[in-house]
Amino acid sequence: MLCNSTESWLTGVVPNSLICPPGYAAFRRDRETSGGGVAIFLKDIISAVTIDIPVQFNHIEVVCVDLFFFQVLFVVLYVSIVVLVSVILMFLT
Repeated sequence: MLCNSTESWLTGVVPNSLICPPGYAAFRRDRETSGGGVAIFLKDIISAVTIDIPVQFNHIEVVCVDLFFFQVLFVVLYVSIVVLVSVILMFLT
């Protein structure tokens, strides 16, 4: 009923109808350059909404959905080691 993906390689020119199986909804965070991206594919009978991520986290590829019925947030994220180290150093200084 739920599938997540990192390194989706999707861009805005790829419509959900091309990649999403019938009966599923896609929640995506595409990368603006080649490669990367994260996505969640969720059975469309499950009520869900995308949670906005604060702009200070724009350097992290993350998609977050609120699954109302289950009272749970589902998060998929990808952070390269270079970004992870720079974020850690930022917090330490």
